Amino acid sequence: MSPIQDFYSNQVILLTGVTGFIGKLIAEKLLRTCPNLKKIYVLVRPKPTRSLDERLKDIFDSTCFDLLRSQDPDFGKKIHLLSGDCKEPFLGLNFEAIEILKDQVTCVFHVAANVRFDIDLKTAVHTNVRGVRDLLEIMKEAKNLRAFVYVSTAFSHCPRTEIREEFYGVGTDPEKVLQMVDLMDDQALISSLMGPWPNTYVYSKALAEEVVRRYENCFPICIVRPAITLSCLKEPFPGWNDNFNGPIGISFGIALGLLRSLHMDPKFPAPYVPVDFVVNIILAAAWNLEKCVEKTTNNPIPIYNLTAAKTNSVTYGWILDYYKTFVFKYPLTKTVWYPYVQLSRYKTIHKIRSFFYHTVFSYIVDAILVTIGKKPLAVKKYQKVNKTLDLLSYFVLRSWNFDNSNVDFLWDQLDEKDKEVFNFNMKTVDWKSYFEDCCVGGRVFLVKDPLESIPKAKRWMYFLAGVHYAFVGFVMYAWYWLLSTVFKILF
Repeated sequence: MSPIQDFYSNQVILLTGVTGFIGKLIAEKLLRTCPNLKKIYVLVRPKPTRSLDERLKDIFDSTCFDLLRSQDPDFGKKIHLLSGDCKEPFLGLNFEAIEILKDQVTCVFHVAANVRFDIDLKTAVHTNVRGVRDLLEIMKEAKNLRAFVYVSTAFSHCPRTEIREEFYGVGTDPEKVLQMVDLMDDQALISSLMGPWPNTYVYSKALAEEVVRRYENCFPICIVRPAITLSCLKEPFPGWNDNFNGPIGISFGIALGLLRSLHMDPKFPAPYVPVDFVVNIILAAAWNLEKCVEKTTNNPIPIYNLTAAKTNSVTYGWILDYYKTFVFKYPLTKTVWYPYVQLSRYKTIHKIRSFFYHTVFSYIVDAILVTIGKKPLAVKKYQKVNKTLDLLSYFVLRSWNFDNSNVDFLWDQLDEKDKEVFNFNMKTVDWKSYFEDCCVGGRVFLVKDPLESIPKAKRWMYFLAGVHYAFVGFVMYAWYWLLSTVFKILF
């Protein structure tokens, strides 16, 4: 057994965010690679239509647990439910649950967060700031706490161009912000507080880090800041993903032929990291808090920026050019139009393209739907798509210089077995192979389009190509006829 695996022997874990992308993979990794783990408490929000047991079953029915299930069909026996909600005071935990955490928990992974960019500031602060503070307050009284890992984001201080592995001020006391959100109008708060932060999500994460800083002398604690998190590189399955958030949704919009213009700078490096690397560094960071005597920096709270390695990064333009080959190698049976997309860093050019490619197209589609007696939906869908692209534009029109010194130091502390089991070395990523796995994995796990349907999808793609180029030819001829007619009238 490796040092990290041994560290988790007999540990009692509290894991928040188990219903999310990173959270469920932390649970899977711990249960699969650390057999002597004692138990995991997971915080699950109750829903009116689903019991807690039903919600937990939904989580563990996920395909990401298939490998674990094949090795240990009874893996669920180590999972214990706690009813809670991070947007409520003290995470919505009752007295009994709080006492369980104080008495039993030895290691905390606080992953839960509201990650929407367009959420109102009050909800973002309650969930992402107060939730962190209240959990820290609870764990201050824990009897046997050995590690607390808070998962932030590499973009918590995105107004800076250089982001080191250290704390930065936010210009406001988080406690005052918590008081203000209950008293003031949301728009007034945003204009007076957020300043250069582009959305409530990253601003609330910056505030939460400031909250964490105030507990540096209470117990062993660290912060992990992952960049934009994509599909699995290797574990539990190459290319596994369970959501269409961010770049994944954009890539499938392109593959379906629905997205044809993107507002981004093709020359900027893409700050992407595989989700299994994020999971591995979170688990290694907790081990490092107790096992490594030598500190990573002079800062008593280690911070880890997990981003693409400076010597092994790729640009948005490179990704798109490479992605185009996979669109035709692994086409989707549900493709709507022949895939074609253009990038531009200039907002005006993108808006013009978007008007013709997205807006005009959506009205044509809705007109056809109305004609055949169906409910129009394309215009509303494209309005939502354009809003999402606008929210993401801040992050794809900029580049950052991330310091990774603490990440490199942590990697050097691992022995050879731990480097194999808990790999987070971004220098080892083969981007070509990785993005191909992302395409295949997304096709199988997200779209539920089996690989056996590829021949059928290719035939459909050839048909769409014929229609596409026929339409382009028609448009070019129409323009030629119009210009010729005007020229003859004028001259």
